[in-house]
Amino acid sequence: MSTMLTAPPKPARVEELSTDEDGDDKECHVFSVLEGLYPLNDSKSTPSGGKWYVRAATFTFQISCKFAIDNANVNTMLPDSKTTDPPEHTDKVEGTAVDIFARPMGDNAGKVASSLNVYITPVTPPSNLLMEVEEEGDPITTPIWQHNSAVCKNLPAALWGPCNDSLLNSAKEKTRYLMCGVSISKPDPQVSTGDKMPPFKFQLAQVEDVGTHFQFKEFDPDPESFLPLEPDDSMGGNQWDLVSKAWNHPRTGDTVADLAVQAWTDDIGLTLLGWDPKKMAVSATGDNRMTGAKPQGLLDDIGDYFLWAPMLSVPLLMKV
Repeated sequence: MSTMLTAPPKPARVEELSTDEDGDDKECHVFSVLEGLYPLNDSKSTPSGGKWYVRAATFTFQISCKFAIDNANVNTMLPDSKTTDPPEHTDKVEGTAVDIFARPMGDNAGKVASSLNVYITPVTPPSNLLMEVEEEGDPITTPIWQHNSAVCKNLPAALWGPCNDSLLNSAKEKTRYLMCGVSISKPDPQVSTGDKMPPFKFQLAQVEDVGTHFQFKEFDPDPESFLPLEPDDSMGGNQWDLVSKAWNHPRTGDTVADLAVQAWTDDIGLTLLGWDPKKMAVSATGDNRMTGAKPQGLLDDIGDYFLWAPMLSVPLLMKV
């Protein structure tokens, strides 16, 4: 028995030839998509229903036979070749190695040999296929269908078991585990002939001397006023007290935090940034008010919130 499968990859369309167009299931093979069926217009997922539109990245289909088989040969053909031509590649899928008999035919029937031959032939012009061409004039590398597996089931021994003289002996074996189909998955991806980019070292391609395009300003060194003061480690000195007093009584005045918040909300937020006055309105409870109030709970127990005493900067230096 044999079947032929033709599959043009653009668009991915599969045509099975073992079932009549009127839908009558008169042949020995049933085709079905296991994965990758693409719903296009009125396409259906019914087995052996004509053409399939599928996703090439996930396409897997199955051929089920009504006759038990020993093995299957999945033949990858060259574009537009015939089944009588030699295949480009043949992937042989072995069955269960269990002998196949035909019990209803009686003692005259011995072991039955059965093999499924599948021919996959690209039918579109080779220039439109996703194939790899090394150099002009070299033969085209056809995508090879080699990811295939056997489909095996427990079939009734009354059909596929050996026939003995005694009906009782013939009835001991209920089923036989035999191959009855093949699952065929997409070939490995190929390099497109339209990709003309030569290999390159991407690490070097990303290196560029930006100094030739941009003139960066040289920044002045940080003024000493931004440098931290040395902590008070003298005898009797207490860095925690210095930080707490500087926070409670800043050098610029006790109201400097409130003035900063007012400048953000009124002068910058509402005037320059366009904040919504309705969202800035204070609620009845006042819990959404922006204030410069000190975190008094933190200041009362500052040693519990910091692992070590913070350092002070020069502008915060004050007589306490």
